[in-house]
Amino acid sequence: HHRTIILWLPAFALFFLIATWQARRTSRPLTADCRLLPYASRLTSHVLRFALYILLPLLLYLYVPLRAPASPYVTLTLAPGRDIVLYDNSLGGFVNYILGRVFQHELAWDAVSVARLSSMPQLLLDQIGAVGVALGILGFIVMVWRKDWARLALMLTAFAATVLFAALYHIGDILHYFIPAYLVWAVWIGIAVAWVLNRVSRLTSHALRVACYVLL
Repeated sequence: HHRTIILWLPAFALFFLIATWQARRTSRPLTADCRLLPYASRLTSHVLRFALYILLPLLLYLYVPLRAPASPYVTLTLAPGRDIVLYDNSLGGFVNYILGRVFQHELAWDAVSVARLSSMPQLLLDQIGAVGVALGILGFIVMVWRKDWARLALMLTAFAATVLFAALYHIGDILHYFIPAYLVWAVWIGIAVAWVLNRVSRLTSHALRVACYVLL
């Protein structure tokens, strides 16, 4: 439900465009009565379905104005006479809360942003270790080798958008905002592990066939 899912919208749009374009190139109708939907219709169908999946969970935000009057942390006291109002229980306050306008002044590109981008390799290393970093790189290479362009575009664009936003957003608990990037890297690790296991299985199978041939 987090608002940073907006960062993934360009990635999903790119995914749909590439996937639909690839399907249009590779698919052929079997008969005159079994034709593919026109390119525009298929793309529209994907986009509408995706929009529905995005919007339905956001209805949970309607719970906020119901619960806000009983939530003491909607106003935080930083210092005597200095309060931060996280939520004003009004229509305007509801819109501001959903759009995250309370902290919009924290967005900036400066030396801190450059330092955060430079620290990303170390953050990855701290989270998943050297083996995880190596496997993630291997998983990325496997996707390129397989020409899995649609999903690669989705993951790479989302990863870059997440890291860039975390560099721009100057708040104290920013490390949590890198989590979607770690999840993307975890998928690359999974792809690498599956590829390695598949290769090992093939080599083992071949070795067993050779051994049986020699023994027999």
